[in-house]
Amino acid sequence: MAMLVGKLPGEVQLSEFDFDSMSLPPDPPVSLPSAFVRQRPDIRAAEAMLHKYSAEIGVTTANLYPRITLAGLYGVASSSHDNLLDVRSLIGNVGVGLVQPIFRGGALTAKRRAAIAVYDQALARYCLTILQAFQNVADVMRALEVDPSH
Repeated sequence: MAMLVGKLPGEVQLSEFDFDSMSLPPDPPVSLPSAFVRQRPDIRAAEAMLHKYSAEIGVTTANLYPRITLAGLYGVASSSHDNLLDVRSLIGNVGVGLVQPIFRGGALTAKRRAAIAVYDQALARYCLTILQAFQNVADVMRALEVDPSH
């Protein structure tokens, strides 16, 4: 029950649920749309982790390529306040920087491969979570179907 309300098992007590006031719909649906099952906290958490690890693949891939930075500076400089607003006091500077990952002993490609492996692992957990969620829903639907009190 705790998992279904989005909490850890130790965070909620069964006494917090009023089972007597709960009732089933008169005619439960034969099937439930996937969008309904997707709202479960376990599926949403697995999906968020999948997005996180996907982004990490992008970061590690970007680190393989050179980084170019462009910076600019504009201002005035003068030795006295008399000629501070003079055109000859204006200064400017433009700089371009290039950082190239030259030799890191394959560390960057190893980090990318590791990020892909972690993503694959998260994808497998996500698929398993979805399958378990649909199994839970199917079990409940079946129990409702054969429940003689319904």
